[in-house]
Amino acid sequence: FFRINTSGPMGARAISLYLAESPMKRFFGLGADYAWGRDSVGSFAAQMTAAGKEIVGKEYPPVGTKDFASYIAKIKQSKAEGVYLALPGQDSTIFLKQAHQFELTKTVKPIMEIVELENMKAVGEAMAGTIGSSRYPFTVDTPKNNAFVARFHALHGVYPDMFDGETYEGLEWISQVFQKAGTADDVEKVIAAWEDSSYDGLEGPFFMRKCDHQAVQLGFAVEAVKDPKYPHLIPRILATYPGDKVTPKCLTEDF
Repeated sequence: FFRINTSGPMGARAISLYLAESPMKRFFGLGADYAWGRDSVGSFAAQMTAAGKEIVGKEYPPVGTKDFASYIAKIKQSKAEGVYLALPGQDSTIFLKQAHQFELTKTVKPIMEIVELENMKAVGEAMAGTIGSSRYPFTVDTPKNNAFVARFHALHGVYPDMFDGETYEGLEWISQVFQKAGTADDVEKVIAAWEDSSYDGLEGPFFMRKCDHQAVQLGFAVEAVKDPKYPHLIPRILATYPGDKVTPKCLTEDF
């Protein structure tokens, strides 16, 4: 098994680094009640506490929650300045729409482990101002990514989301590994060729470490913003962090 994209703790780390410099001091964690949600909220809470910030509450709604009113009330009562969200696609869409409807976002900044284009399209302007990490922001300004986005839009009439960018990178990287190994059939040769290999991705450099098969890569903090050039909100890059700053130490969630 090889992981070419970022993990939950890596996303939490990227936005935590950004928030460590923020004037906000009080945060609430809201994560889906399974491994990813709990791991991401836990990692975020640990890093915010280490940065001298306060975690004023944590909740773990079940996957598929349709009514977040009780959670929104708890967040309001906590006097949090920001709410960290680790919710899957539809759940986060529902939460953000309801948070806007109940005017939570007037006083509490939505912060997401993944600020994703799918959510921006589904939620619309109610998501404007939301900040978080991005596994693949299509707005990253590299020659390789600009060419990819242009080709993708010409083919499909839409801009690439996280899954499009990550899938492209994974397939391109493994095709290069097959060429290096001289085979796609000898598993041991493929593994040996991929371990400790480098790859020039859409966003920048990747490195596949041998110790745990996690790809070390850049981390991004972004904000959902309106741009007249696009028919929907887009991820504006707020900060970029080197891979060794956002990737946990091997086989741990420590940095």
